[in-house]
Amino acid sequence: MHASPLWEFKEDSGVAFDEAWSPRSDRLAVAGLDHALHVWSAVSGEKVLTAPYPELLSCVSWSPDGRYLACGSSAGEVVVFDSASAAVVLRAAGHTDEVRSVAYSPDGRYVASGANDRTVRIWSDDLALVTVISAHADLVRSVAWSPDGRIVASGGHDKMVRAWDARTGEARGLLADHQSSITQVAYSPGGDFLASASADSTVRVWDLSARAYALVLDEFDRWWVEGISFSPDGRLLATIDQNGTIRVFHLGKRQVVLNMMAGMLNKTVSWSPDGHCLASGGIGSEQVWALRD
Repeated sequence: MHASPLWEFKEDSGVAFDEAWSPRSDRLAVAGLDHALHVWSAVSGEKVLTAPYPELLSCVSWSPDGRYLACGSSAGEVVVFDSASAAVVLRAAGHTDEVRSVAYSPDGRYVASGANDRTVRIWSDDLALVTVISAHADLVRSVAWSPDGRIVASGGHDKMVRAWDARTGEARGLLADHQSSITQVAYSPGGDFLASASADSTVRVWDLSARAYALVLDEFDRWWVEGISFSPDGRLLATIDQNGTIRVFHLGKRQVVLNMMAGMLNKTVSWSPDGHCLASGGIGSEQVWALRD
């Protein structure tokens, strides 16, 4: 596999805390730069939307129909923007501290959020509160929906990966083998695997049907693993570590098929839904690479 630079999107200040691809892979939303939500065209490289906000926006997720963008804020809010006009259409203040992760459910009917207040909250698509989950003993860094929309996984600074019934908030599983904070959790597209990245310099891929680890990746030279992203076909897993190195692992072959330096200050990695690009964000910029075999 090879990667070549496609676009670099720059702003004057701030950090690209999170990015999200539109469902059609034609736009990339970035939260954090210049205390705003930005959307760029992945086709032309032009900025198509800027949505300033009084509070820092720390995470972002597209609705499955591409009409809305949900963000979390440093003030504990979940905010929904219209993806065409940049207008704020919904806002909910429920968390008591910074929201670190936000995700639309696969059917778009719900939004999950995880925050520094140690809770995971499930909202309806109009941001009516459905349930509050006292999820972790420390801040919640990441939330992810199972592909069938029934389960929400969360990872926290308490070293735990937990799974919850999305409707009732009841516990549905616990993984406690990491030795440090969880930085991100992600389900594979088919829902067979749950991956977790950690500050313990490992990524663990859990086979949900076998209830055993399918793979433990530890090739990160003692750097924290900051982010992970499955390819749309589920065969590959992209990772980025604290040193800014992106690696793509072929899960079946259990080997690295791409290794490249994104930048020391890049902390995120996201695979486009069409599988053709990887994006990664850092201080003042967001980068996009085109992939080819």
